[in-house]
Amino acid sequence: MFEDTYVNARNYLGQVKETQEMVDILEKRISLRKEIGIETDELEEELVEAREDLKVQKSNTAESLSRLSRPNVALVMIKRYVDLETWVQIAQEMDMTVRSVQSLHGYGLVEMEAQLGDKE
Repeated sequence: MFEDTYVNARNYLGQVKETQEMVDILEKRISLRKEIGIETDELEEELVEAREDLKVQKSNTAESLSRLSRPNVALVMIKRYVDLETWVQIAQEMDMTVRSVQSLHGYGLVEMEAQLGDKE
């Protein structure tokens, strides 16, 4: 039940990671094609578009997250969903425990879900 409550927020916030994964896949495909001498122009055009999409998604996501009511919650969410950092990285950078970071993340999900609900 807890998971279902934040499906919309998690889906929205997960878009950056999905697009980053697409960029990574395209980069790998281009690299492998170049190794064996296959033309890559079409894939490179796709990669340019994917990178542009990623920039836009990161900007939009950061903008949404910056509206969260508590700066430390917004920072955790931006580090997690825009910078794609791990819990450990975030905790170390913010000089907190992983559990504290995850707790702030929980508050952020609740607020994001409310924001997304307001848009519908």
